Amino acid sequence: MNKNILVIGNGIDILENEYGTIIDNNFCNIIRCNKAPITDYEKYVGSKTNNRVTYSGLLKNITKIFPSEKNILISIPNFKIQQFRHYLRISKSLKKNNIDIEIKITTREFMLEIYENYQIINPSVGFVALYYFSEKFKKKIYYIGFDGYSNEKSHYYHKKETNKVNNFHRKNANTFHNIKKENEVLDKFKNNILIHLKYFKENKK
Repeated sequence: MNKNILVIGNGIDILENEYGTIIDNNFCNIIRCNKAPITDYEKYVGSKTNNRVTYSGLLKNITKIFPSEKNILISIPNFKIQQFRHYLRISKSLKKNNIDIEIKITTREFMLEIYENYQIINPSVGFVALYYFSEKFKKKIYYIGFDGYSNEKSHYYHKKETNKVNNFHRKNANTFHNIKKENEVLDKFKNNILIHLKYFKENKK
């Protein structure tokens, strides 16, 4: 049975390779982050989703934003973690009206563990997804779309993004999330636990 897991970030590097068919045919668990779209990008990111990881601000409208997705992890930043019970109540309310949906929420302990281990106080949704689904960097996991804002745009679906909006995303990445620190941590696990999709493709030949 195929047990490969893939986390798809939102980096602009996704548009450099048409991995869609490889993604759909070779991964049993495909995780997407925030509002990352599939429509019009299938040849790059595939067409299937098994899990969605989003920030807490989307929870209230989660079933409207992702009407067809049933497994969702909500990442609560540390500055809002004291509102955990509030988000828990919202999730329970949503599940009453959508019995087939599964909503999980990052706990205070989970976020504290990331901070204590890596000194990252408000990890990005992408970092949370990699950490969570690799079982705390212990289980092999594939990834794509984590270029660390190294290109001219912040997200693969923001091709027409204005410089003002793009600069906002970059500032947010550097001041709120500390993407630089995240990349330093991820580099430690690359090639043995975190494996880029391009290496998967090369080994499939």
